[in-house]
Amino acid sequence: MCCMGCAILGVMGIIIFLLTPFVPNILDILAPINVSRTRQLPIPGQYFVDQQKYFYAIVLHLDINVIIIVTTLLGTESLYIMHVQHACGLFRIAR
Repeated sequence: MCCMGCAILGVMGIIIFLLTPFVPNILDILAPINVSRTRQLPIPGQYFVDQQKYFYAIVLHLDINVIIIVTTLLGTESLYIMHVQHACGLFRIAR
């Protein structure tokens, strides 16, 4: 049950992180203004290309990395939680 809650929170965090760079595009549709909104990366990094020109490629790179990292983190944390629950169950039986 605890693993499922952690997984849901992790997926919600991923979704929020994935949508963050596209907020200016969404705001241009919902509340247009005469000035173009600046696009910023959620995690600033040193890319040796024009970040505004290759914005979507850089965001795709960041998104893939975040998905891999969070999935790995969720897997290891849920395995740790299951080990702790198993140890607690063994101690309860031994008591």
